[in-house]
Amino acid sequence: SKALPSDERLPILWANRVHVGIILAIVAAFVIWAAFRSTRWGFKLQVLGGNPEAARRAGLRVGALAIGAMAVGGALAGLGGMLEVSGVEGRLRPGIMVGFGYIGFLASWLAKHHPLKAIVSAFVLAAIAIGGNGLKIEAGVSGAAVNVLMALVLLAVLGFARPNTKATS
Repeated sequence: SKALPSDERLPILWANRVHVGIILAIVAAFVIWAAFRSTRWGFKLQVLGGNPEAARRAGLRVGALAIGAMAVGGALAGLGGMLEVSGVEGRLRPGIMVGFGYIGFLASWLAKHHPLKAIVSAFVLAAIAIGGNGLKIEAGVSGAAVNVLMALVLLAVLGFARPNTKATS
């Protein structure tokens, strides 16, 4: 696409890539957290996520809830894409955010799907990605090194995770 005019881009807060979108993303995480914690819809989604069959037997409209949750997730992904284009890239181009969905899923999984903890895990994964870009430039390391580093984080979390089951006596 054509480049966005500078007056239509998000203002830069720090360095050359940190823009106002970071604040909007953090606010969105707090809104999702509040919705999950304080609304009937959030409670129903927690029940659905815990056990879809139990949710169905309790009379919840599982299909409608799932579609609603996917619509909200899609809207947030669209917001994230808009923030990336208007804040960092300045134009649409092929392959602009290849792999971001996988990294987002990993950030959510590492945070055990808690919106506020996902902020921390996303920052950790972003630091790994940025550090990996530096390694590619400075040390000539392969681009796959970033994926290996993220996999090591995943394996470390899996290795230190305790099972959620309680021992029976």
